[in-house]
Amino acid sequence: MGPIYHDPALSGRRGVFLDREDAGRACAELLRHHPELVDGALCGPIPSGGVAVAVPIAREFLLPVALLVARKVQVPGNTEFGMGAVAWDGRVILDRPLVSALGIGPDAIDVQVHRARASVAERLERFLGGRPLPVLQGRRVLVVDDGLAGGSTALVVIEALRAAGAGPLVTVVPTGHDRTVARVAEVSDAVVCPNIRGGDGFAVAEAYRAWRDLTGDEVAALLDGLAADGLF
Repeated sequence: MGPIYHDPALSGRRGVFLDREDAGRACAELLRHHPELVDGALCGPIPSGGVAVAVPIAREFLLPVALLVARKVQVPGNTEFGMGAVAWDGRVILDRPLVSALGIGPDAIDVQVHRARASVAERLERFLGGRPLPVLQGRRVLVVDDGLAGGSTALVVIEALRAAGAGPLVTVVPTGHDRTVARVAEVSDAVVCPNIRGGDGFAVAEAYRAWRDLTGDEVAALLDGLAADGLF
């Protein structure tokens, strides 16, 4: 289990970040105290929200950006609730206890996995245009997202990175549920999470004073800005 780095002044609180950019700066501040975590690293945001968090991190440490495309497998009829995730290499993880508790059958799972894979393919084409990921073998990677709720997306990304020979892997998220942070730390070499909260009914959005989903055009514009800086 990797160490967990957090900010005691922010832990347990809601509304601690203005937006994702502000949250990224808070993550960068913690990373400044642990330079060994960023030495020689790729900055690997998970779109969409992770890209906005990653921008100030990549610029602070002049890290090359490698987009890590993954999508949650949605619970049927609920676009906000995930029961698993799909990574860019096609691998799938499912939250089996949740699937069982909700009584979701295999046909419904197959439909949702197919939709998630189609979304991954669309994002790969839109944001990378067929361009391959950088060589990951032996590379330190910062896995960046805007928060950890259930954790499936981060977990499938970490699994895909391990399969590609990447490592060490540092999960960097502004906010996360304490149990999920601990679970992700079990498969990460370190976790950086300024705002850790517990309790029931955790929502990533509650850490932000201004929260909304990013559009594909906004993500593309952020990536264009990083490309102009020579980082993507």
